[in-house]
Amino acid sequence: MARANYWKASRDPAVSYIFLIPLLAIYEIGVFFVPSALNGADYMFKSFFTVFGQWGILILNLIFLALLFFSMGRATEMRKGRPAIYWSMAAESAAWAVVLLVGAFAWGRWRLQLAVPKVVEDVIASAGAGLYEEAVFRFLLLGGLVALIRDFLRGPPSFAVPVAIGISAALFSYAHHAIGGEAWDPAVFWFRTMMGVLLGGIYLLRGLGIVAYAHALYNVFVAVLQSTSANG
Repeated sequence: MARANYWKASRDPAVSYIFLIPLLAIYEIGVFFVPSALNGADYMFKSFFTVFGQWGILILNLIFLALLFFSMGRATEMRKGRPAIYWSMAAESAAWAVVLLVGAFAWGRWRLQLAVPKVVEDVIASAGAGLYEEAVFRFLLLGGLVALIRDFLRGPPSFAVPVAIGISAALFSYAHHAIGGEAWDPAVFWFRTMMGVLLGGIYLLRGLGIVAYAHALYNVFVAVLQSTSANG
């Protein structure tokens, strides 16, 4: 197997999955001790497994473990010659988070309140938002829409990609009001839709692992700025 460059290796699903393990651990362990940090997309994602009743969560955990097992070999192969790839991905994710923050400043809504005010809870909630919101709205919804429009409906990629990004971004924003319980505010809805468009672009360009961390770090950055502003 020819050695893949960083751009390709960091987008590989197996590498992304291994990269997401710390984010998954922070959120799942954190929410066990701090239930108030539960993320709405987490509830949506896990609700798919309620059809299996009391076995649902066990089946989900077995799927996670199976994915980990099958990802290890592929990820190890993709990492050959670049042992620090995960650190590079973390740095890239932080850079994308700054891009999101600049976008938020440009749209004048950077003070958008996060759902949980306390620092520890902010970190846990941010990990959950990055992991589960990106899994639901980018990996499943955006990816599914692109495949539906492009492959099933035979739409050209130049049509499929922007339409899928727009629909998934609008649903991502709407879910915060319909499921997250936020009061309806058109300005907030359109702001979050635009952020969803940016996240969708990052996902298609750089993959699930990097967009999940970028989303999580963006939320952390906003929380820090909110805390600094409140204390200042």
